[in-house]
Amino acid sequence: MSGGLEMTLTAREHVDVRMGFGAEKDERFDWTRFYVLSLDNKDQCKDGQWQAMGFKNQGQCVRYVETGMDSRVGD
Repeated sequence: MSGGLEMTLTAREHVDVRMGFGAEKDERFDWTRFYVLSLDNKDQCKDGQWQAMGFKNQGQCVRYVETGMDSRVGD
């Protein structure tokens, strides 16, 4: 990444990020909302759903639900 900023955030519902591109300064276009997937039950890790959430395997997803530790970070 050249000249940018990379951050890891924790959010429960969504994150609003202001992204500026070049000379673009119009606030109507700079803000982008990213919705967060909520995991609060191990059943949400079943039937391949863990893949849609970016986990390498079902166990990684279950670990996140049980401990809140996200092993996807830093991969």
